[in-house]
Amino acid sequence: MAVERLTDYTRRIWTALDADAPEGHDFEVGDVIYYMDSSQCGIVTYVYPEGSIDVEFLPDVGGGGGGGGYSADDNVTIRLGNKTGITMPARSVYYDSVLSCIFPDNPVTNIPTDNWRELEVLNQNGWFPVWLKFNSAYTPRSVTYNGNNLPFEKDGSTATWRLKIQMPDNYDPETQIIIN
Repeated sequence: MAVERLTDYTRRIWTALDADAPEGHDFEVGDVIYYMDSSQCGIVTYVYPEGSIDVEFLPDVGGGGGGGGYSADDNVTIRLGNKTGITMPARSVYYDSVLSCIFPDNPVTNIPTDNWRELEVLNQNGWFPVWLKFNSAYTPRSVTYNGNNLPFEKDGSTATWRLKIQMPDNYDPETQIIIN
């Protein structure tokens, strides 16, 4: 099977088998590639002049990068607030019920300091992942909800971080989850 384009929308979605070479196709940054034999989705992050591409795949959040038996009910809308003093580009991770796979949001949502934005996130066993890339070197120190610290794990360095945050008990989508 060859790589095949599925849509003409802003977010273009392509299907392929893992063995298919993506070179030579009309990919653009932000396009989604769904690898049918592994059920993985990736977002094209760079297209080289010679036609090869870089694809960003979701890190394992439990259940693998693919469908994993998730349903659309696993997506939760959160209000993510920024109290870091630095503009915080954020990318959420969610389950796409049409493709039956998990992949990162695109485009990235900018959250200026002392502001918040709504993001759709995948609630996986009470935790959700968010990718942050600060506009200058910064390390997230805490995550709070209603003034209480939330458990979180971070992976990354300097200004680029992948956070896995515990969903608060009795979460109210009108209340911000704040990155400090």
